[in-house]
Amino acid sequence: MNTSFFSFVFSTLLIFSQINSFESAWKEIPPGECLMILGAKIKNDHTPDTMMKERLETSLQYITPKLKAVILSGGSVDKKKPEAQVMKQWLIEKGVDKRLLIIEEESTSTYENFLFSKSLLLKNDCEAVDIISHRFHLPRVRMVASGLSIDVHRLIPAVQENPDTPRRLEREYEAMLWYFLSGRL
Repeated sequence: MNTSFFSFVFSTLLIFSQINSFESAWKEIPPGECLMILGAKIKNDHTPDTMMKERLETSLQYITPKLKAVILSGGSVDKKKPEAQVMKQWLIEKGVDKRLLIIEEESTSTYENFLFSKSLLLKNDCEAVDIISHRFHLPRVRMVASGLSIDVHRLIPAVQENPDTPRRLEREYEAMLWYFLSGRL
């Protein structure tokens, strides 16, 4: 095994431990300039599935008129409506000002979420961004954003109905390993 692989494993474990221990500390950090909500599965009727709904409900605590923009990132998976469009509609129905909402609807992976949103962040003068996703996903979010030189102000875990399953964590670790081996991290 080479040194970079061990470095990857160590940094992954370190990030997982940080994500699990920082919940109380991040609430004290003032908000970033922009907010980014990562997409998740939608139902066949083009409404948010559980994970997307949890991310969106969490976002309502952080969307304020002081934000420069709220980036909604997620494309079309399984020939369904783009996730970003579903998120936008849900937030508008909850009373969020549609002028704040900017959609990125081409991405189909976490890497593409950031790759395709980077220009939107720059266009809206977002020097620092808060990102909402699920706790198990945040280590990869941090690594991908860092690899694309996106300044993450804070990572915000979605409030979940149920705890993460071992399979979710296992799949996330597999995805991080794949990102590393493919050169995306």
